[in-house]
Amino acid sequence: MLRLLTPTRFDWFVGTSRDDRALLDAWRRTPLSYAPGDEQSGGWHQDSHAVPLAPHAGAAAFAAARGLLLRYRFYPPRIMRTVGDWDVAQRTLRVGDRLIQRFDLAALAFNLPPPAGRSPLTLTTMNVITAVVDTPNRAGFSYTTTRQHREQGVWSAAVARDDDGALTLHVNATSRPVPDEPRRNHRLMRTLQQRGHRLGIAHFRQLLAEAAP
Repeated sequence: MLRLLTPTRFDWFVGTSRDDRALLDAWRRTPLSYAPGDEQSGGWHQDSHAVPLAPHAGAAAFAAARGLLLRYRFYPPRIMRTVGDWDVAQRTLRVGDRLIQRFDLAALAFNLPPPAGRSPLTLTTMNVITAVVDTPNRAGFSYTTTRQHREQGVWSAAVARDDDGALTLHVNATSRPVPDEPRRNHRLMRTLQQRGHRLGIAHFRQLLAEAAP
């Protein structure tokens, strides 16, 4: 039935224990679907968030925020499960690392927990880490979509501490649905994308509060 609405391949009733690590190798040669300058054509969305985290953050708070972000601890696991090359190697992320994302669409759209631990409908994507910054007062990364994604673009997140000690989370995204996605689905995709951003930012703030009280 869904094939009549979208060419996207979904997975049904996936258990939370499913291991997506095999896709890191199976999809490793998948090419990127975005390059800087592509957004000169039409249909792109630009998102930019600057979120205050602490007005006078010390070194420990910045280190905690850095540690979370450079291991991609951002989105709530109930809406998105992730695995990256850095998880397998047990390190922080690097340029060239691959990232698998599995979205629980019911949780994202309706805030519903998976029944009996099995997500009724999931979507799996792959991205590539294309930039990393790691300095004494700024840390973050960017990833770019591959052709194993129903959107194309680039997403970035960074934490920065200014001279007064104010700690801020910066999230930016340039994106649009892939060309073969029917236009009737674009508004829903955009709604889910924006909801995901809000939930991710809130979750990151919660993680930081727990890591650096």
